[in-house]
Amino acid sequence: MQKYNLSPQWIENAVDYQTYLHQMLEKIDRAQNGEEIIEKIDHIKLNYQRSIRIQKSYRVNPDLLQVIRQIDKPRQWIVLTEDWCGDSAQNLPFIARMAGLNEKVTLRILLRDQNPDLMDCYLTSGKRAIPKLIAFDEN
Repeated sequence: MQKYNLSPQWIENAVDYQTYLHQMLEKIDRAQNGEEIIEKIDHIKLNYQRSIRIQKSYRVNPDLLQVIRQIDKPRQWIVLTEDWCGDSAQNLPFIARMAGLNEKVTLRILLRDQNPDLMDCYLTSGKRAIPKLIAFDEN
């Protein structure tokens, strides 16, 4: 497996999960108020609703909870995503919940299309498939 260093630029551009959701909601509001024409706004609306539904209902499996709580060194989890992506909407709430179960894990969200240098390090069959969870340790 290739190793990559965590760029300060990636951390600077990343947001936490709640900020990511808030940005989605702001984008939806701007589109509904006619302030901005936003491509794929219908996808974004649906994905926001999906994310909130999952966030409200998901309970971590006890076996997975035990594994997550065994993380004993700081980890930076970066998720590459886009708010219009249905796969991300169906996975990111689970990842956020898991990250929130261990104070050693910090979750940050980066937009794929604004970070092609990082995305291109983690292609799937030559494609920029998302979501993509990348875990960094202190090294």
